[in-house]
Amino acid sequence: MRKTYAIVAFGLAGFIGVTACSTASPSPPPSSPQVTSRSAAQAASPSAPQSSPQTVTQSSPPPGAGKVTIVTDETFEGKVLESGKPVVVVYTAEWCGPCRRNAVVFDEIAAEHADKITVVKLNIDENPAVPAVYGVEQIPTTDVFSNGQMVKRITGAKPKDDILRELAEFI
Repeated sequence: MRKTYAIVAFGLAGFIGVTACSTASPSPPPSSPQVTSRSAAQAASPSAPQSSPQTVTQSSPPPGAGKVTIVTDETFEGKVLESGKPVVVVYTAEWCGPCRRNAVVFDEIAAEHADKITVVKLNIDENPAVPAVYGVEQIPTTDVFSNGQMVKRITGAKPKDDILRELAEFI
């Protein structure tokens, strides 16, 4: 039996394309799945002529991926307020597009500056208490905590260079 998965991609300009990934059973899945891509026109129109699919091998995650840790209302005090170094708290939500775009930037910053700062993420929908205490009224919002106190707030989605300028005194 063959299983096919479709991944639809959206970007800043809207629809980008559809990617299909197939695996066959009962043989085990390959160590590097093969991915085929179709253009947006082919995906939108099943009768459109199909060019031969491109095969792409999935690569390993970039270095530093996963350096941003998740905090909750329950773990906030221990991981943020009691930390020995400055903590960058990124308030986010699953439905927030600008938050998802900034997530990549904060992954990079966390990896590049792990010796000086800790970067954590807090989902405001699942953890409403901390954002209420600190007056988070919009997302994306990023707070910097040092010695148990909020010392800086950054609001809105920003390019990496702007965020690094805002964090310069901590990194």
